Amino acid sequence: MGKKADPEKGAISAQLAKLYQALDETDVLRGLFEKEIAKHELTKQALEAELRKDYMEALRIYDKATKELDDGALSGAMNPTVQEAEHWENARLECFRHLTRWNDLADNTLAEIDNDTSKLWQDKFTEPYLKYFLESHTKLKERWPDLWDFIDATTGERKEFLEHRFKSELAFIALTRNDFDRSRFYLRSLFENFLGEWSKLHTFDFQGRHLKLQSLQTAVELEEFLEFVGNETNFSNLKNVENFLKNWKNRWPSYKDDEILVWDNVTTNRAILLEKINERYMKYYNQSNEMDVDGKMSLNDLKSTLIEERAEIYKEMATGARKQGNYFVADNYLKLCLKAKAKKKEFVFSFFHSLVKLFCLKARATTGNVNNLPDSLDKFVKALKFVDGKKDEVEIHEVLNNKRRYLLMKGSIFEELARLAPGNPDVAVQVVNVNKISELAEFSAKSLLSEFSLRAFESYSESCVACETDDEGPTGISPRSTANTFLKFALFCDTLLKQKDSKKPEMMLHSN
Repeated sequence: MGKKADPEKGAISAQLAKLYQALDETDVLRGLFEKEIAKHELTKQALEAELRKDYMEALRIYDKATKELDDGALSGAMNPTVQEAEHWENARLECFRHLTRWNDLADNTLAEIDNDTSKLWQDKFTEPYLKYFLESHTKLKERWPDLWDFIDATTGERKEFLEHRFKSELAFIALTRNDFDRSRFYLRSLFENFLGEWSKLHTFDFQGRHLKLQSLQTAVELEEFLEFVGNETNFSNLKNVENFLKNWKNRWPSYKDDEILVWDNVTTNRAILLEKINERYMKYYNQSNEMDVDGKMSLNDLKSTLIEERAEIYKEMATGARKQGNYFVADNYLKLCLKAKAKKKEFVFSFFHSLVKLFCLKARATTGNVNNLPDSLDKFVKALKFVDGKKDEVEIHEVLNNKRRYLLMKGSIFEELARLAPGNPDVAVQVVNVNKISELAEFSAKSLLSEFSLRAFESYSESCVACETDDEGPTGISPRSTANTFLKFALFCDTLLKQKDSKKPEMMLHSN
């Protein structure tokens, strides 16, 4: 298939691809590959997965393609063109980026250059491996020393190239070395460059303007940090740092318009800034003659505040990734969030709700394939067990809105089980027994199906009761939330009635 391609046209397309890759025009690049380079069926499947933003599936296909190519399994008509084979390798690295698998990106980048960073300056490696090297190493604290060595060894025209092309990265790298003056220098250069490029953009070039603004947020927040730590009076009161952190609350990227890499840049940048704030406070109090009991208490309060803020940052990142359908990234950041919260050993309903919601979305994503039915049932039963284990938490009982949301979650899980179980009732019974759900273990396959529906009905009904008993106090439930709760219950009841009319017994309610 690939051998019949016009070699001259393929070479031109490959050069265009390199140009658009250097310009970070990913949409144009993907379109070019889809139209001019993608001849192999595996390439088309992977590109389709990327368009769905299913980077795990795209990575699986690219891994399969490169493995088969290395094993010699692709020959004759199945043999890809040189350009297509190169695309498989580079696309794998792009998948690592979109999955924020920075260690994998770093390792694969170093493998391509034989662990010799001097090769990054060779024409065939500069694009895209220099960018991958800088990006992956700035994200990983344990790799900073290697990054510093590379920067220190770069001189002359190469240094000028870095300073022209990677101003934002160099400002951040200077921050990691506590070289705040150099960081300010690169930021000034970045802002001057931004204004020059912005003035050249057409008024109606909305996409171009949006892409330019995406790169600006981390730079602005870094500049604000440098101004904050540059004034030592800010270290005298914990309230100052709390006010500084408030600026971040309403400054998150859009999950609709900004890709996951923009979110990750903001999150990583803020996490490092929190560490640097702690370092500066420690330095201030160690040098101060006022290190009394009150000072020690301030440091403890500061540490608690920063841990809380870091957990919130990871939670927002997980939410953004979940809304984009990037469940792998959402799962990773939610784990980091819960790890931070675990240090305080407290139950926080918002984090619990996010975790269950993500778990159910991952389970629901596999329900389209009949072969995945046992796995889907198992995931929902595990979610049910986890949710049921938190039923006695005070924050659920004492806050009516939390109780309402908890009951809706539980009802939704039972509803999913009632929908999936008829496809294989024996598997449903087996999954319930394996996960040791004692209150459901006594039911037969037939009665278990109606029990799922009954439990869903009861949970939805109780969530409506929670809305009706709301006293409009501090834990009050908004009218919109109340309406959504009753609508959810009504839609479920409508489904039951349709099942009854169609004489399908699986979701019909029966008393036992």
